[in-house]
Amino acid sequence: MKNFNNLTIAVCTCMVFFLTSISIAQTTHIVEVSNFQFTPASITIESGDIVTFNNVSGFHNANGSTDVFPGNPASFTTGSPAAAPWSESVVLTVPGTYTYLCDIHTNMVGTIIVNSSEPPCENPYPAVTGLSSVVQTNGVALSWDPISGSIGCQVRVGPKNGGILGTRTIGGNNVSQFFIPGQFLSPGTTYDWEVRCGCSQSPVIAGPWMGADFAIPAGAAITSFPNPTSDVSNVTFSVAGEGYATLEVYDMTGRSLESLFSGMASADMDYRFSFNGTGLPEGVYIYRLTTETETVIEKFMISR
Repeated sequence: MKNFNNLTIAVCTCMVFFLTSISIAQTTHIVEVSNFQFTPASITIESGDIVTFNNVSGFHNANGSTDVFPGNPASFTTGSPAAAPWSESVVLTVPGTYTYLCDIHTNMVGTIIVNSSEPPCENPYPAVTGLSSVVQTNGVALSWDPISGSIGCQVRVGPKNGGILGTRTIGGNNVSQFFIPGQFLSPGTTYDWEVRCGCSQSPVIAGPWMGADFAIPAGAAITSFPNPTSDVSNVTFSVAGEGYATLEVYDMTGRSLESLFSGMASADMDYRFSFNGTGLPEGVYIYRLTTETETVIEKFMISR
């Protein structure tokens, strides 16, 4: 079994192999603007949440710029005052208390309290949740819920019957996925995988290992008997999924000797053929089974 410890695995903050992008959960909070007031006048949100101002009556805006309120953690505004109806949204990511007003009606004031969604960088650090795996034709995509504020994660993988396939450290803010190429995995094998994330390398501050498993389906298989043979060899193959397949015989130079099968093969069926090697010299030969997703070989010997 190959070890992927020294392999550079493609990891990114975009979910390339999931065909979608990562999004940390956001909540939308509605503030109604009308009758010279903001309703509700004070709200508490989490960092990264959306605040949508809906003006249903009057000529207003919501201005939380630091020019007007120097104590605000950051600036925001819905733009210049305008007549209803309009709707504008802002996203606040810096924790703290924000004050805002309507530039036309300065007694029309509201506040937004933004809580930090990041856990403190101290032990015990939070455990990773939401572990998931997707077995693809070219490998396995692992994912988990990102921990806001984390600077990297470690992933380790090994067959369920024991041993470690490898451990990888993945750097990056809020990392939440890892991809294992199929060349490092064996068909018909179940693997355990674990992940933990952290916020500091010196000292090491990381959460506990959290684990799950995934199974690689059994692939195509091929066997021959007797092996060695003096003349006729019997070969049997099966495939994991329905599709086009070929079974051919080669010598060790790569020369094709005979095609035994070419066509559609059904899953979970045994296909049996015989190959007469009476006229061939002694030596090692190859049965090569090729499906739409893999190639499997079986060596057999002619000995007299």
